[in-house]
Amino acid sequence: MRALWIVACVALLAASCDSGSTSAGDGVEPTEIDNVWTFQHDSLGGDAALHGGVAEIRNNCLYVDDAVVVWHESQIGQAEDLITDIKAGGRPDVLLGGGGISLDEGDTPIPSLITDLCPTRVVWYSSP
Repeated sequence: MRALWIVACVALLAASCDSGSTSAGDGVEPTEIDNVWTFQHDSLGGDAALHGGVAEIRNNCLYVDDAVVVWHESQIGQAEDLITDIKAGGRPDVLLGGGGISLDEGDTPIPSLITDLCPTRVVWYSSP
């Protein structure tokens, strides 16, 4: 499983680095939904790894199993639905395709665009 996660991370980082790219945070935009920060992207391809867990709001940020999710723009509606469900008292389980980076695994630093708004050691980039 760890090998699959590493392969997905390498593919994700390669897909996010075009010739004009300067950091892994390029193409990521913060989005505030109902006073909750989340993030979206439109440029990254799909990966085969999966990330799951309970979605929750902490520090005015949306997390899934302690990871900040950078949602593919086609899935931002799912983030909106999760925020609505959580604010209504729900504890929704989520399973997302994509790839991620983790400081605990020794990966590249997390873009400050994300950590300045939502403290985290793990970021998951959802695939379309």
